[in-house]
Amino acid sequence: MLDDWCRAVGPAVVLEPSLSRATPRLDEIALISWNVDVGGGDLDALLEWLRDDRQMDRPIVLLLQEAYRAGELIPPVAGPHHVPHRIEHAPPSGQRRSVIDVARARHLSLAYVPSMRNGSEGIPEDRGNAILSNLRLHDLEAIELPFEHQRRVAIAATVSVLDADGRIVPLRVVSAHLDARATWKHGLFFWSGRRRQADALVGQIDRERGATIVGGDFNSWLGGLEPEVRHLRRDFPQTPSAHTRVTFPVLGAAGFHLDHLFFRLRGGWHAEVVRVGERRGSDHYPLLATFRSG
Repeated sequence: MLDDWCRAVGPAVVLEPSLSRATPRLDEIALISWNVDVGGGDLDALLEWLRDDRQMDRPIVLLLQEAYRAGELIPPVAGPHHVPHRIEHAPPSGQRRSVIDVARARHLSLAYVPSMRNGSEGIPEDRGNAILSNLRLHDLEAIELPFEHQRRVAIAATVSVLDADGRIVPLRVVSAHLDARATWKHGLFFWSGRRRQADALVGQIDRERGATIVGGDFNSWLGGLEPEVRHLRRDFPQTPSAHTRVTFPVLGAAGFHLDHLFFRLRGGWHAEVVRVGERRGSDHYPLLATFRSG
């Protein structure tokens, strides 16, 4: 069955523009995790906001979920049972743009790996996870998660940063999107599938246990109480103390804490996480991480 899901999507995409930026210190970087709602979230508007905030050419790393790609690289529909319904929301600007189009227009590094097809009608599209940055991405890896309700593939890359002593060190960054529910054969609790996916994700990225940041939509309807979130918090000890952040609003200020950032940092670095104040057309708020030493 998983083969049918794979046959419904196109290949992964890697864009490596010519970048002349000097290696930044970690505390110069702005890192965001955001579910962009398959084009509903205005990536261009967020990038403009980041550029205008504090410095014009700030080093950025975006961990994106529900990014999409359209076009001829996507094969014909493999079968109705392996094609989720189409999500096609227009951003506030009215111009829906794929993550590949945004990366090319802005000369950004991109790693995109599709998880599933985006519907069977209209222009062929697939959707999945991406990492977008004005830093060079290397050591790319697609991480196939245990199958539950839908196919899920996380993506990992490494960027180079300066530590507190000015040495160049690797920083692993991972974008993930866990399933909203488990299949019935795998358990009665709706979080049981996500726990299996989180365990597999941690097992894969823990092979070297270097400095790592994991961000994504974990579909954690109980927020920090869910076992997969508690597991990741234990494994990533520099994650800031949890507090309730509604990242997926339902009724006014009410909603769910679905999105998280987890940190394993070295050399006395610490992370601070805030919820960005505008959704910019997505159904999720972005989370912004900044860093300090000492």
